[in-house]
Amino acid sequence: MRSYEVFPSIVEDLIYRRLISKNGKPVEEKELRKQDKKYDKKAQKYAKKGRKRGLQAASEYEAGEAEALRKERDLIAEMLRLYHFKIQGRELLEEHTTLVVSFTPRPEFKS
Repeated sequence: MRSYEVFPSIVEDLIYRRLISKNGKPVEEKELRKQDKKYDKKAQKYAKKGRKRGLQAASEYEAGEAEALRKERDLIAEMLRLYHFKIQGRELLEEHTTLVVSFTPRPEFKS
């Protein structure tokens, strides 16, 4: 079984899936650095292509990123309005401390 840390991007080719564990064992720091370096090269190559396409491509990318961030903020704001969140405690999940959160619909909001 493999576990990945995923860094999203609006550009499909730039979504970074970083392997962090294999069969329940963490990937060595050396391998993580190797993955990061490979991704950095890919991102730099993409940026270079973008510069060749000119400022229009860069501004379109920035506009897309801004729109994605706005949608994410709106979604989070809506969730905070619709649900009551309560932290139940902490649990260890694949050697990472995580928060256990329960959420229930707020009574003032009905579907």
